Amino acid sequence: MIKTRQQGKRTIKTTVRNAEKTMKTADKGTVKATEKGVKTAKATSKTAIKTTEQTAKAAQKTAKVSAKAAQKAAQTAKATAKATAHPIPLSVRRWKPTRR
Repeated sequence: MIKTRQQGKRTIKTTVRNAEKTMKTADKGTVKATEKGVKTAKATSKTAIKTTEQTAKAAQKTAKVSAKAAQKAAQTAKATAKATAHPIPLSVRRWKPTRR
């Protein structure tokens, strides 16, 4: 402080100007960093939303395919059951135990 007082008003003004420039630069950097952080957060959230939508669509397609496959399997089983059924009526096919 002693040196600054001895150097006079001009040195003090220069020091104040330099401090103001430093503060403005720091403020600009902070603002830019904050804006960049916001942009990054927006991009990240958009990407997350897109990924979630794609995953949901894929799951929906998989569920539809699985349902169709199950339906076809049931139809095939039904057709197989009909094809392998005995042509003899139940009343004739029944086994009756004999007495001894």
